Amino acid sequence: MSVIPTALIGVDHPHTPEWLGVLDRVPDLNVIAAYDPQGEAARAKLEGRYAALPIYDNLPKMLARHRVEAALVLLSLRQAEEAMLPLARAGIHLMVEKPVARTAAALERIGSELKPGTVLYAGYAWRFDALPRHLRALVEQGIFGDLWSIEMRWITSKVGRREGVPPHRDPRSWLFRREEGRGGMLQWLGCHWIDMMLYITGQPVVSVAAMTARQTTGEIEVDDTATVLLRFGNGMLGSLHVGYLLPEGTQTYWGLRGSLGWMRHDFQDERRFTVHSQHPDWITAPTKYYDFPVPPNATYGRNSAQALLLDFVRCIRQGGAAPAESVATALETLRVLDAAYEAAETGRTVQLRR
Repeated sequence: MSVIPTALIGVDHPHTPEWLGVLDRVPDLNVIAAYDPQGEAARAKLEGRYAALPIYDNLPKMLARHRVEAALVLLSLRQAEEAMLPLARAGIHLMVEKPVARTAAALERIGSELKPGTVLYAGYAWRFDALPRHLRALVEQGIFGDLWSIEMRWITSKVGRREGVPPHRDPRSWLFRREEGRGGMLQWLGCHWIDMMLYITGQPVVSVAAMTARQTTGEIEVDDTATVLLRFGNGMLGSLHVGYLLPEGTQTYWGLRGSLGWMRHDFQDERRFTVHSQHPDWITAPTKYYDFPVPPNATYGRNSAQALLLDFVRCIRQGGAAPAESVATALETLRVLDAAYEAAETGRTVQLRR
């Protein structure tokens, strides 16, 4: 089976090294050219066998010179929106770094330009992680009964320069410019946990209240802290708290509760989560512990990004088969983010519009 000629659309991106490492494990995607608005100035970000790629600062020129069938899009969200339109119109299959676009309206416009059979895959690799997949299966089996509440936290290291060390979460990055990314911590990392709440519970969000803040530095234009309250279609309530607040390290947590039981997962407990249930099938052992060790030689996202790219290839080979992370699922997350930023700005609870 022939390889799929692929373009790297965006080079100067926080996750470029990780994605290049994953591409090394997916030979079906043969990267033949790169585009970046900085052109040759971005070449320093390319490593290994990608260092010699032809790199362009003009996207139409790259497309004219190379037969491209797929693209990995790693740009600021504003630039990604601009690039995806001509790529979609050209019938090129797209794998796009999350959260894909700044707003749901922008992604809807891009989706409307896709040719039939063209894949647009949202780069939320957590859906391929064994831990949330197993938790979703327990929900589907009714182990928790009627779902009542879900909470997730993601608190990580602060934005800012650190004397004597390379820049970490450099405040000069496009990540912290409102025009380029729309939001900050909530948009860039909180999107993962919103996607996970939707995926694990299988429930849509119907209303959102939120507050955002810039707590740690005046060098950025976007939020570094956010708290979001969610009401789901089944009446379940959810809470999300995210922040760039720590000197170093990360604090993350998931909790889920229902009429028959609960689960907790503190990521500081490595890859274990605990479930307690009064489900009849669990009567002899109501508390269980599930361990998901990191595989040896794991790529980005404990191999979940590799699984995601392999599914992207499957979708292309099968003539545009539905991906696990589609325009529809990415839109749901962006609609929640839209509502959260509107709620934070207005001080009102926002009903989701579909």
